[in-house]
Amino acid sequence: MNREKITCKKCGSKFRIPLTWAFGVEIIFRCPECNSKYMTGYKMGAFLLAIALVIALVLANIIIYLTSSTITPLMAILILPMWIYIGYRLRLFWLLYRKK
Repeated sequence: MNREKITCKKCGSKFRIPLTWAFGVEIIFRCPECNSKYMTGYKMGAFLLAIALVIALVLANIIIYLTSSTITPLMAILILPMWIYIGYRLRLFWLLYRKK
């Protein structure tokens, strides 16, 4: 998974978002240069992960429908990576939008 860098508003340095944040762990991470806090927001993070789960379920069902497959293990294998990826992208978008 590609962890993107965000720019600190105070000092302008770029740093990576911690990997635990991508999996939904709510933490307060800091800029390594100026030590300013970046809070991710528990409620919005949980809401975005719920939306990501719904999108992952819908996409898995569409993929199974288009391939005419009734294999439910295929759906189980597809859901988790899509959920993590979509959740990470939604939360990253929210964090970057909120910091502007």
